[in-house]
Amino acid sequence: MSEETGHEASTAGINPLDGESVLKNVHPSWINWKGRLFSALFFAVIGLMISGDIGAFLVVVGLFQVLSTFLSRRASRYIVTNQRVKKKIGLLGSSTQEARLDSLNGISTDSGFIEGIFGKGTVSVTDAARETLAIKGVGNYQDLARTLREQQRQTSQPGRAGYQQQPPGGQQSQSPQSQSASGSAASGSEPPANGSEAETDEGTSRERCLSCGSLIDDSAGFCPECGAEEPFSPPTASDDDDDDASGSAADDASSNSEPEFRDHPVVDAADAVASRERPDDDAARELCRVLADPDVDRRSVESALRDAVGAIEEAEEGETEPERSVPDGLAGLGESPTANQLESARGRLLRSDHPAASATLPVVDRAIQLEAERDQAATERDRYREAVESICDAAARGGAVSFTASDPDARAEELVKAVERGDAVIESPGTAWESAAAEIERSQRPQTTEARDLLNAFETNDTEEMTASLGAAVEGLEELGELRSGIMDIEERDIQRRVDSLEEELGRTDGSVYRHLADRVRELEAMANEPDVDEVQLYAIYQECTFYDRTLVPRLSRSDGSSENVDVARLARDIEDRIASVNDEYVSVRADHNHTIPKHFLDLADTLCDRARRMGDEQPYQAAGQLAAASDLLDHVEELYERNEYSVMLRRLRG
Repeated sequence: MSEETGHEASTAGINPLDGESVLKNVHPSWINWKGRLFSALFFAVIGLMISGDIGAFLVVVGLFQVLSTFLSRRASRYIVTNQRVKKKIGLLGSSTQEARLDSLNGISTDSGFIEGIFGKGTVSVTDAARETLAIKGVGNYQDLARTLREQQRQTSQPGRAGYQQQPPGGQQSQSPQSQSASGSAASGSEPPANGSEAETDEGTSRERCLSCGSLIDDSAGFCPECGAEEPFSPPTASDDDDDDASGSAADDASSNSEPEFRDHPVVDAADAVASRERPDDDAARELCRVLADPDVDRRSVESALRDAVGAIEEAEEGETEPERSVPDGLAGLGESPTANQLESARGRLLRSDHPAASATLPVVDRAIQLEAERDQAATERDRYREAVESICDAAARGGAVSFTASDPDARAEELVKAVERGDAVIESPGTAWESAAAEIERSQRPQTTEARDLLNAFETNDTEEMTASLGAAVEGLEELGELRSGIMDIEERDIQRRVDSLEEELGRTDGSVYRHLADRVRELEAMANEPDVDEVQLYAIYQECTFYDRTLVPRLSRSDGSSENVDVARLARDIEDRIASVNDEYVSVRADHNHTIPKHFLDLADTLCDRARRMGDEQPYQAAGQLAAASDLLDHVEELYERNEYSVMLRRLRG
C-alpha cells in the first residue's frame, strides 16, 4: 500500500488493500480467556498445597496455561479499517473472520457483568448474510461502535469526485489530472488533494468516474459501470449568480449547457424507485422527481441532493446516540430476546439511573411473563402433539385407519376424517370397564359381598362407589397376603415329623384314649397326603398334631403316672426324645433364629435327665420330679421357638 494512505493504527496482522486505512488494531482483553486463567490459578494453588512431584507437575500445568493464554492473546487481533472489520483468534488452531463495512446491516454493543467490572464490552456486527462477527473483550467499545457506524456511513455514500463546478468568469475547469499536478506543484511535498483521489497500484493510475464515482483506469475511454463516454470530463455549466438580470435568456443558456441525460440509467432508476417505493419523506420524493426528469437543470439537482443529504445526516445523528432516548439496560437486545437476556436487561435497568428506566421496567417484566407463557404454550403444544401421535399409532395398530402420511398433522387430519365417516370409533374409558365387569360376573358368579359390590361399581361407572369397592378389595387382598405368608411355610414334611412323633409316643402306651388319638393321627396323615389339599388345611393339620404332641399326650401321661408306679427309664427316654426333636426341628434347621438361650435350656434339661437316671429306683418320685421339671423346661423352649417363628414371620410381612 502506498504511504500516502495514512494509518491510525498498526498494520500488523493485515495486508491493507488499495485505499484501505487501518483505524483500530488491538489485542483482545485477558478477560476472553478467564476460564483458562482460572484453571491455571486453580492448578497452581493445588500444586503449591501438595508437596512432591505431583504438586510440581500441577504448578507446571498452571504455568503452561498462563503461557498459552499469553501467546494466544498476542496472536489474536481485532482490526478495523475504513473498508472492513477483521477478527483473528487463536494461536495454533486460529480462526479468521471479516466483514465489509458496506455490507453491514446492524451494529450492537453489550457488556456483561464481569466485562462491566473491568470496563470491557462486546461489539457485534451483522452483515447482509445475517452472519454475526463479535468483537469481545475490548475497551472503549462504545467508541469502537461509533467508529464503525461512521465508516459504514462514509462507505455507503458515492464517491466524492463527482461533478465539479466550472470556475466563475468563464474560466475553463481543469481535469482531475491537471488539478492533481497543479496541487502538487503548488504545495511542494504535500500529497494530492482528496478531490482528485488518484490511486496508484503497480504503476497503473486509477481515477473516479465523474458520473457515478466508480474507480476505473485513467486510460479507459468509457466507464464500465455507468456507460459514460467521457468519465473524466466534467459537464460545462454557466454561472448565473453574476447575471441575474439576464432573465430567461440566461436560463436558456444554462439549460443548453447541461449534458444530455435523457437516456442515462439514473433517469430510469430514479423513475423505477419512485414508482415502486413511493417515499413519504419530502426530500426523498423530491430527489426521485428531479433525477427522473431528463431535462432538469444542475441547480435543481444540487438543491435536491443537498436536502436529501441533510435528511440522511439528521437520521444518522439520531441513530448514533440511542442512549439519549433508550436506557442503557436495553442495549444489545435483538428483535427476539431470550428469557435470560430479558432477565439480564431487567437487572441492568434496576441498577440504571436513566430517567426512563423505571418506566421501561414494567415493559420488560411483561416481556419476561410473555416469554414464560410462550414456553409453557410450546410445552402444551408438544404434549398435545404426543397425545395425537399416540392416538394415531393406536388407530394404526388396531387397523381402524390406514395412514398414508407420516407427518403428525396430516395423520391427525386423516384420523378426524375417518371418525367422521364412521370408519373409526373412539370409545369412552368407561365402556370397556362395564363390559369387562359384566363378563366377569357372568362367567365366575362371585359369592362374596365385596366381589359383587366391586363388579356393580364398575358396571354403574360411579366414581365414589368404585373408590369404596376398590378400597375394600385392596384391603381384603392385603389380609389374604398376610394370611398366606403366615401359612405358606408349613409343608408336608413338617406334618410328617409330628405324626411320626405321635405314633411313636402313642405306640408305647395302652388305653382306649391313646387308641382313639392314634386313629385321629392316622386320619390327619391321610388328609395331608391327599393331592387336592390346600395350604389352609395343611396349616390346620399341623396345628392339631402339634397340640396332641406337645400338650394333650404329655398331660395324659402325667395323670396316668400319678396312680401307677413311676417308670423313670421311660420318662427319661421321653425327655431325651423331646430334646432330640427340638434339635432336629429348630436348632439344626432354623438358621434365621438365635439359638444361644434355647441351647442353654436344652443343656439344662439334659442335665436334669441325667440326674434322674442316676437317682434310678432308689428315689423314683424325686427322679420323676426332676423329669417333670425337664419336661416343663422343654415346653418353655418350644414356646420360645414358636414365638421366635412368629417374630420372623412378622418381619417378613413388613419386608
